[in-house]
Amino acid sequence: MIRRVGIDDDIPFIVETFCKSFRAASTQAEGLSKERTARLITNLLDLKWHATIADSEGMIVGWIVHREKNELAWFYVRDLFRGQGVGRCLLKWANVDRMKRVMSPFMPNRAPRMFAINHRPYETVL
Repeated sequence: MIRRVGIDDDIPFIVETFCKSFRAASTQAEGLSKERTARLITNLLDLKWHATIADSEGMIVGWIVHREKNELAWFYVRDLFRGQGVGRCLLKWANVDRMKRVMSPFMPNRAPRMFAINHRPYETVL
C-alpha cells in the first residue's frame, strides 16, 4: 500500500463513498439530497483541504480528507481492507492524534466515536 495525494480522478470515488458512509454514520445527512451531501466534501476540497489516498496496485483502498494537524473531515476504508491497519495509516499520514481532540465539520453520531470531536460545521462554507 502506498500513500499518494488525491487527484481529480479520485473525486468521484471520494464523493460516492463519503455520501454513503456519512449517511450511515450521521443524522446530519438526513433530508439532504445526494448532490447537497456531495457538496459538503467537495466544498472542503475546493477550500484547500487535502485528500490523501491509500493505494494498492492502482486501486483506492481508503482515503482521508484533512487540513492541519488534528483537523479531520472524514476518512473511509473499503470493507475488504478494514481491520488491516489502513485506517491507522491514513490517520498517521494526515497527522491526526487520536489521543487529542479533533476538529471536524462532520459529527458521526450514529456509531461509536473514535475521537473527541470539536464540531465545526461552518468549515464546509468558509
